[in-house]
Amino acid sequence: MTRFLVDFVSALHSVTQRRILMLDLSGQLYTQLPQDLMGLKLNRLDLATVKITSEGDATETIAKSPHGFDLLSLSQNSSLISEDQRFASLLTCLSYQYDYLVLCLPSRETPVAIKALNYSDRIYLWAENRAEAFSFVAQKTAELCRDFGFNKNEMRIIMPHGERLPEPDIVDEVVPVEIQMFSMLPSLQYQRYRYERMINYLAKEWSEKLVGLVLGSGAAYGLAHIGVLRVLEQEKIPIDIISGSSIGALMGAFWATGLDSYEIEKIARQLGKKNAFFKLLGFGDLSAPHMGFFKGNQVMRFLEPYFKKMTFQDLKIPLKVTAANLLTSEEVIFDSGNLMNAIRASISIPGFFRPFPHRGSFLLDGGIIDPLPIKSLSLMGVRKIIAVNVLPSPKDLIQRNEIRRKAIHGKLQNQLSWRRMMIKTLDRLTRRYTGNIFNVLMNTIQFMEYEIARMQANDADIFIHAARSDGHWIEFFSPDKFIQEGIVRTREQLAEMKRLLVE
Repeated sequence: MTRFLVDFVSALHSVTQRRILMLDLSGQLYTQLPQDLMGLKLNRLDLATVKITSEGDATETIAKSPHGFDLLSLSQNSSLISEDQRFASLLTCLSYQYDYLVLCLPSRETPVAIKALNYSDRIYLWAENRAEAFSFVAQKTAELCRDFGFNKNEMRIIMPHGERLPEPDIVDEVVPVEIQMFSMLPSLQYQRYRYERMINYLAKEWSEKLVGLVLGSGAAYGLAHIGVLRVLEQEKIPIDIISGSSIGALMGAFWATGLDSYEIEKIARQLGKKNAFFKLLGFGDLSAPHMGFFKGNQVMRFLEPYFKKMTFQDLKIPLKVTAANLLTSEEVIFDSGNLMNAIRASISIPGFFRPFPHRGSFLLDGGIIDPLPIKSLSLMGVRKIIAVNVLPSPKDLIQRNEIRRKAIHGKLQNQLSWRRMMIKTLDRLTRRYTGNIFNVLMNTIQFMEYEIARMQANDADIFIHAARSDGHWIEFFSPDKFIQEGIVRTREQLAEMKRLLVE
């Protein structure tokens, strides 16, 4: 725990460049400092004897660490039980000297510890590496919510390397589902990169500097997300967490596993005009029409080599996947458990795929309720959000029809009469086919989703509309134009993104 706390406060200083004091009320830091801090001379402050009348009264006992923060330890005596008012005065003085006070509390609730909780803005619970950790966490979180008024965005649970998170059903029974759980904290010895990434994430979250990326729904239009990701890679725009619906969830999952935009593009290029249907759907995937035209098994077989049995814990970037509950119309957010199941739920386009069975209910495409899932990030405290909508607007669709009309008119020029008749006949047949059930379903859904996404976009700090006017929702076999659209539209917002990062 001490190693984690020191590393966390070091990262907080690195991220914010602010004045930070780590105040030890537990007595553990005094005796268990890591090797790189063993040389510090720590004098304990006795609340019973110190006079707290000005900002400098505790200065003599404050030690400066080489990691950019200061340390202060309180004497472990009866003053920690009786001197809660004196402790409150100490906190007031220290708050004038420091931008952040990080308090290490004892396991028992003394009057001083209770006073510290009443003054605190955020709580991290350290759950020891033991079998009963979850029952302990459940009891403690309930007490903190009830007795001190903390809410879901002010509490975090940290579990050290060695404890696996149990199945989501078990977690929901013992821990409030709204509490954010970071489990497990990667091993510093064996997973240093992931450990440091987690620590940095927590520090950026604490200081409200997290950058979130929201990838919206849109079927084949979602291939534009590849272009967006490419620009973020090239310009080294740091993304701390991703949220996605439908195709946005799939693209976000690819990127979160560690694949870059070129590798994702390579996967997309496996879908040609002749084989896309058979790779994603296929006649063997046909389903009873009352549940959906396709079972959804074929698309999962196509994706399986890339995700295998991965869980959200295996991802290099935290990911939130959005789906919709068919029976209650509630939004369902996946951020733990099996990754493939979450993706299958989020791409369950109504009428196309069978709804995904989940906990006694059925889940549908996340886009029908939250096509641009900004809310799932803003509710967890992400303050810098880049949102990408790939759905075409009514103006785009009008332009698409005008492009088609001009293309037909161009073909009719300088043609023999019989040739002109053939072109017109084919055009009439094509337009009649446009009214097929698949277009009716998908276009109806996307018209609705666009309007929802347009309103949601107001909550993003950076909004990118990467919709190709000459595209079609089924054109998975034409990635080039969508990817290029994503690149162009993202580069238009590049200056704003860089400004957002330094705010």
